[in-house]
Amino acid sequence: MKKLIFVLLAIILISAVVLAGCAPAPAPKPAPAPAPAPAPAPVKPIELKLAHHDSLVGPGTAANKAWAEEVEKATNGKVKLTIYPTEQLFKGPAAYDSVLNKVTDIAWGFIGFYPGRFPLSDILSQPCLGVPNALGGSLAMWNNYKKFPEMQAEYKDVKLLLVHTH
Repeated sequence: MKKLIFVLLAIILISAVVLAGCAPAPAPKPAPAPAPAPAPAPVKPIELKLAHHDSLVGPGTAANKAWAEEVEKATNGKVKLTIYPTEQLFKGPAAYDSVLNKVTDIAWGFIGFYPGRFPLSDILSQPCLGVPNALGGSLAMWNNYKKFPEMQAEYKDVKLLLVHTH
């Protein structure tokens, strides 16, 4: 009887070893899900200073305000302009130099403030030329700027956004 128990135990032990060796490998544990990426930081708008000499009720203030609103609208708020009228950042004749010296980002002023500095641009500002209106004079001035490198050279230190006559 002892022999029978010993044989049964041996068979059970051998069967257990064989079954354990033939059993499929345990499935690997699933990798933990990655943490969600943090939300991107809100984009801060580009803020630019636009300064000019005109009074609060002057046409320059109204035109600059309307233009600033169009810029903000066209850029979906990515560019914001703060307007400084009434010579808050510079006196009228210092408009051009205020951009060069980084007092302001954008300045609006008159060519007439700078006798001799912009001779080609100044031509269309002369009286009695027969320019019918401000639109015609402004278009002529802009077209000359686009066409002639000599006129572009007058503004080589800045990015010219517009020119106009009165």
